[in-house]
Amino acid sequence: MMGKNIDLGMVRSIVNFAIFLEFTGKDRLDEDLSIEMMEQLSADLKSMDKYDQESLARQIVFVSTEYQGDVREFVENLPESLGLEIE
Repeated sequence: MMGKNIDLGMVRSIVNFAIFLEFTGKDRLDEDLSIEMMEQLSADLKSMDKYDQESLARQIVFVSTEYQGDVREFVENLPESLGLEIE
């Protein structure tokens, strides 16, 4: 059974948190803490069933068009970086 779409506001929150972790300078955010939080985010999202992971991955790619440049590329690749299951 296919999971329902995840609210786009929630998707944007996840994306913006990941952007913050990736692009905040070392002088403002400890690099080890940033990596640890990204790994925790990945683990939490991978605990969802595969249908919800696929839905989230599709919606992340959908919202990537709202960003530009390096940030857009980062967001487009975020599902793979987070290890979300995509078929």
